[in-house]
Amino acid sequence: MGCHAWVGETWDTETVVLEPGDVLVFYTDGVIDAQGAHDRFGDDRLQETLTGATDADDAINRIRAALNRFEAGDQADDTAALALVRVRAPVGSEPADAAPGMAPGEAGSA
Repeated sequence: MGCHAWVGETWDTETVVLEPGDVLVFYTDGVIDAQGAHDRFGDDRLQETLTGATDADDAINRIRAALNRFEAGDQADDTAALALVRVRAPVGSEPADAAPGMAPGEAGSA
């Protein structure tokens, strides 16, 4: 799923529920377009790199190490990544928009 910013374009939206411990990684096209000796890094190689990442720091360290091993020659594109991890909510806390026992955004009856 990509994040794009072109004026006048419309994009399909998708809701993804993140569970505690899930890691969400944002990256620029410089990550997947990084050039190796014979090809570019690509989506498949990135997915393989991130498989098994235990947290946000691990995800970024895996990307950095994989790119360092892969890249050949000068790289002309930006290469940036941001990883976030969903943490468990404190015990006894409820999301601000949820009634006890209901998921956020779920409507209740009075």
